[in-house]
Amino acid sequence: MDKVKILIIEDEEAIADLLAYGLNKEGFLTTIAHTGADGLRAIELLQPDMLLLDWMLPDVSGLDICKKVTETRNIPIIMLTAKSDITDKIVGLEFGADDYITKPFDLREVIARIRTILRRMTHPHKPAEEPADEPIRFKNIEITESERLVRKNNEIVDLTPKEFELLMTLYRHRGKNFYPDGAAGLRMGLRICRRYANGRYSYPTAAQKAGGGRRDCDRVRGGVQI
Repeated sequence: MDKVKILIIEDEEAIADLLAYGLNKEGFLTTIAHTGADGLRAIELLQPDMLLLDWMLPDVSGLDICKKVTETRNIPIIMLTAKSDITDKIVGLEFGADDYITKPFDLREVIARIRTILRRMTHPHKPAEEPADEPIRFKNIEITESERLVRKNNEIVDLTPKEFELLMTLYRHRGKNFYPDGAAGLRMGLRICRRYANGRYSYPTAAQKAGGGRRDCDRVRGGVQI
């Protein structure tokens, strides 16, 4: 079986080397790029199976790379960043990331998350003989997280993978407000909230689909919540 190829796009050499060392020991084949430009070239040349992508690179935002890659390729992406605010996590998911790990991190967690994503790609559906997880029930919504299945009034709701991730993030932090001006320096991410507040963007699409309307994903003094 061919080794899984993981491209690490990270400008801090110590972090990149630590990731490469740990992943190589686990049987992965790693390549390091220290700039966004080098990373994009490596994607074209190497055709990696997964990206570990730093949010803040010296020449280009990791979000821009994430958006560009997901528009043309089906490569799972884990964002690496020191940003820990929940708004940042939602922004990363909205731009196409599959997961989000904050620095400093435990290498064992990184490896576990990589394996989880790869397992999900290889076996997207849980075998029938395994017991199903207890569904999450919220208002008129029922979520079976292990099957990535959402029902509203016992009818299945068609959500994209990213919409499902956003719905779960909003559910886990239900009642928390996400404000357009909630954190400095998040111009691209906060634009999502700002466009929703102006009625021009589908930031709360997942909650609207599952909840049945904007009343389940409310504007709160310019922010949004469920």
